[in-house]
Amino acid sequence: MNYIPFLIRKFLDSYRDSNKVVKFYNLKSLNGRFVWLRIFLIKFFYSFAKFRNLKIFFYSAEDPEECSFVDEKINAKNLLQDIDHQGYSSLFHIKDSYINKLKNLIFESKKHDLQKIPELYKKRIFKFNNETQDDYFSRLKSYGISRITGNIDLNIPNPLTEILFSKKFLFLAKSYLGQSAMTVSASYFISFPNKNLNEIDKISNAQYFHWDNDFTKFLKLYIYLSDVDLNSGPHVFVTGTHKRKNFKHKLHRPYSDNDIHSSYSEVISFLGNKGSSFFVDSYGLHKGETVKKNNRIMLNIHYGKGKLLYSACDKFIKY
Repeated sequence: MNYIPFLIRKFLDSYRDSNKVVKFYNLKSLNGRFVWLRIFLIKFFYSFAKFRNLKIFFYSAEDPEECSFVDEKINAKNLLQDIDHQGYSSLFHIKDSYINKLKNLIFESKKHDLQKIPELYKKRIFKFNNETQDDYFSRLKSYGISRITGNIDLNIPNPLTEILFSKKFLFLAKSYLGQSAMTVSASYFISFPNKNLNEIDKISNAQYFHWDNDFTKFLKLYIYLSDVDLNSGPHVFVTGTHKRKNFKHKLHRPYSDNDIHSSYSEVISFLGNKGSSFFVDSYGLHKGETVKKNNRIMLNIHYGKGKLLYSACDKFIKY
């Protein structure tokens, strides 16, 4: 690919994606009339690693106290160095007592995304009172629904905000982003096996390799709320691509498994029991594996640099 045609394609992609994102998320109502220009600058200029990947900023303050919601000690400096070097952290584990609270938070949510839900089932996809998790999932699968998504409102105190706005996690996010002003968002995914997904569905479900570019810089946190093995749709990441991608993968496109596995030597799948959690710089190439056998419940959290709201459920914070 020649560089001039590459720049033209990247410019056109950024223009197209900016229009799509601003319209889809109704960003003008959340961020003001100049938000399109902000999104375009992110999509274009901050899609280049040299603009985005400023040196990681380690604050001189001492590592905050340990978290009451994790099973092990988290060394913030080591974790940040791992993310900076390879694009992801090692696994740590949220305590079972919090996992149950987080699942209930999802099941009680009335903020499911209804856009892809058939009209017949839009009022029936919420969990009934006294309905067990197994019965709820069986009912959803009987409707032919492969995935439920939605947002957690972080402006209302809840068990998730206790985790996300803890001193430890805000310290981690601030240190990686390089500033204390950040936008935090949280979405949930309940996924079921479905052999009838077409290519459009897989792209929509982020099941092709891709890279994200939603802020000038950002950090993601994944929390598994169910056991995740190779059959349960694990998160998959290409080590080191948050800093360096092959030239052919620098456009904002979905990429096939064969393409990625033949181009990179280290592709990691995150497997673990419920409570397994990890940070990722998803500017690197990644995807969610297709759920083949077991159901999966997962939280996906963004810490984004600066103030840029994608939902009224997002929270802007200065730490």
